[in-house]
Amino acid sequence: MRRAFAGRGAKRAAILFKKIDSTLRGHVAAELAAARRSLGRRAVLFAPSFPAQQRVVRDARLLVNGKSSSGDMRALLSSAGLPATQLDLATLRGGNPARAIRAALATGARALVCDAESDADLDALARAGLGMRPRPLFVGSAGLARAIARTLTLRRTRPARHGQMQPRPIVTVVGSASPVSARQARQLARDRSSLLVQMAWTREPEPRDIPAVRRLGRVVAQAAPRAHLVLTGGETARAVLDARSIRDYRLLGEVEPGVPFGIARDGTLVCTKAGAFGKADTLVRCVARLKHEMTR
Repeated sequence: MRRAFAGRGAKRAAILFKKIDSTLRGHVAAELAAARRSLGRRAVLFAPSFPAQQRVVRDARLLVNGKSSSGDMRALLSSAGLPATQLDLATLRGGNPARAIRAALATGARALVCDAESDADLDALARAGLGMRPRPLFVGSAGLARAIARTLTLRRTRPARHGQMQPRPIVTVVGSASPVSARQARQLARDRSSLLVQMAWTREPEPRDIPAVRRLGRVVAQAAPRAHLVLTGGETARAVLDARSIRDYRLLGEVEPGVPFGIARDGTLVCTKAGAFGKADTLVRCVARLKHEMTR
């Protein structure tokens, strides 16, 4: 993080955005403290809410599906050496969030934990942050990223046509242990024409299980070297794409918020989904979308 934010690209960037997991997995506080040391005068605007996937922040705490999923995030950041304060909903919705942000940062805090329960709240944060000088380091999940994209005034361009896709089978690989993904896999399995590969976990995965996930990726790549892919679970997606030597792909759109799909350089369509994202029919809809792309 220090290297990334100390580089020339970060110094010249008009907008800096640090993507984090919507449930705060990973070393979020330590990463942000390291980034902040490289950013000079920039403050940190911290807003992990993703309302479209039932992740909201209230009273500086993250709630997932209505249940508390974190302690006070001000304490989380402050404990890593990043003094933090809060922007609550009443202040955010009070008519001048930019002024409220400046006032909060004037107290000496270098990070602002922002309550947000709706896309409108995130839009207000995006507008306020984009109006600051210097602009803050935006930190959030796809919810805040989408709000910034909505707020920016960009020249509209026609999406590049990718032509009709070569007809190929679609393989869905479920490596996540989330009950959400398990329900989605059961619904997809009702379609006898679908190709589904699933790791049936009997416990929560641990780091020692990563080699098994990587073996799964190699098996899928060997058995279906040209198939289009629907992948759920971060380590699963990495394992399958690495085994297929797919290092990047161009985004084409979303099946639903937080569930993107795109095309790799070899023509492979790729759809990825976080394990706990989506409704019961999300995997069915992912497969249907890739089939649609093949017939456009």
